[in-house]
Amino acid sequence: MQRSMLICLWTGLALALSMCAKDDEPKRSDSDDVKVGVEAGVERRDASAARSRADAEAPRTDVDSGARSSLDGARLRDARQDVMETSVPSSPEGGSSVPEEGSLASAFTLTSPVVIEGEVIPSSYRCEAQSPALSWTKGPSGTQSYALVFQDLENDYYHWLIYDIPETESSLPMGVEVAAMPAMPSGAKQGPAYNRMLGYTGPCARMAGVARSYAFTLYALRVPALLGLPANATAMQIANALDMNALARTTLRIRSIP
Repeated sequence: MQRSMLICLWTGLALALSMCAKDDEPKRSDSDDVKVGVEAGVERRDASAARSRADAEAPRTDVDSGARSSLDGARLRDARQDVMETSVPSSPEGGSSVPEEGSLASAFTLTSPVVIEGEVIPSSYRCEAQSPALSWTKGPSGTQSYALVFQDLENDYYHWLIYDIPETESSLPMGVEVAAMPAMPSGAKQGPAYNRMLGYTGPCARMAGVARSYAFTLYALRVPALLGLPANATAMQIANALDMNALARTTLRIRSIP
């Protein structure tokens, strides 16, 4: 019986202690619950507003970038158009006129009153005949002398080499003297042709009915005279010296038949 009483006492004491502990806990009032709810609502509202601002700003950024790209593209097109209009002259018909290749050098030309470009050379200037009259326009800036070479284009035979022509000259007369230093033009020199003659040797094709191609080539030289050539310079030595000192050249092509 004593044991039962002890159990009851201990049970009652434990129950009392449990009730006291619950009384010591802080009480949560209704006002506290309301306050927590309000704070949570404010936080959710602020987060929603932040998301809305971000969504609203994103399209504006894309639009601004697109506008800037369009503006930059328009400016680039305008700049290119300005360059094209400045660089390429307009034709009378309204199109673009582009200079033909070689047109800048076309001012330096070689012509003849008796020898026509692409035509057959007259018989009076073939074989052992006299040289044709030739004339040319002024060479480019820096020209100090001229030289003329007449050559068979099919076998590289040299038919005439005359050089050290003064810069003041603009023509060669018909029938230049066959000599190392002809009287006209004054100061000029002549090299050996393929047959070793010091002067002009006309084309003299041997195959009947077969036309051959030849060219008169005029050189504008940067030196007043070809120095350093040996006394008996060959046609090849003279031609090499001309190539080394040439500022410009122009060609008159002709044909010849037997």
